[in-house]
Amino acid sequence: MATVNGAPLTWKMFYYFIAGDLQEVYYYIGSLPADFGEEVLEGTSWNRYFIESAQNQSLYYLLANVKADELGAALSEEQLGRVDSYWQEMEERFGGEEALNRELDAACLDRELFSALILGNEKLNALMDTLYGLDGGKLSEEEILAWAAEKGYVRTKHVLWSFLDESGAALDDEGKAALKARLEEVLAGLRELEGDPEALEKRFDELMAAESADPGGLANFPAGYTYTAGTMVAAFEEAAFALKDHELSGLVETSYGYHILLGLPLNVDGLTMDQDANTGEYMTLRQSAANDMFTSRLVEWIDTAEIVWSEGFEELDLNTVFHGES
Repeated sequence: MATVNGAPLTWKMFYYFIAGDLQEVYYYIGSLPADFGEEVLEGTSWNRYFIESAQNQSLYYLLANVKADELGAALSEEQLGRVDSYWQEMEERFGGEEALNRELDAACLDRELFSALILGNEKLNALMDTLYGLDGGKLSEEEILAWAAEKGYVRTKHVLWSFLDESGAALDDEGKAALKARLEEVLAGLRELEGDPEALEKRFDELMAAESADPGGLANFPAGYTYTAGTMVAAFEEAAFALKDHELSGLVETSYGYHILLGLPLNVDGLTMDQDANTGEYMTLRQSAANDMFTSRLVEWIDTAEIVWSEGFEELDLNTVFHGES
């Protein structure tokens, strides 16, 4: 139905993505559009919404093939073998080839398209590895830190003293005042170490381990939180983004309690609060940089792709496809 940078875009692939989007819409609103010409978003009809979505999803896989060839991102024997391995796993899961084919048919798939999509994913991984390294290993520390500065990353450790007592009851005003008075003394003791970054961080770590009411953060991010704006509550972020490396905040009050923050330099191989979209695991700053750079490259490829439509597909009307209207 079209070519993308010379590679064929088939109706089979295009229809698969349209069908997937239709299923998602049906799941959320309980029906399908009666008229695809109706507006779903300001200035966008259902027809345009589904076609643009299917086009972008198709480009994602087609350009993986095109760009892998252009950039010499060859697949390993292991990657090539995964197509057959996935197929065998699916057969076992569904109880044989016949049962699997029925499942695929219901999803508007067949073995050829299924294999093409798996191969496309493998080629995307090969492209990522060629350009940046799968985990960003081909990026220099300077490149990562420049990217992180542009994106506005900071790293901070913090100690939290909760506004709840040991029984879980909220502190009254007198209790808060007593806590604040004690913490002013703790902060004064920390400030005496500000000229010695190593000693300051060591003492701060001791406080985190002994007193912080943020055990989850300490367990998951012992080297501190690395994040961008919009991740933490406002008062916490206002203090964090004002800190220089090895600098202490004052007492910061949030709805959780009182915090003392310590600003730290970014660590390119330290964990961030960014999560991998596929695994849910927290990524290092290096991985986040590589993923973001590769995503930007993919978007650029999609935006600049040369699409040549076959006759009859330039202005596809989904009312004709699904309702038989002309």
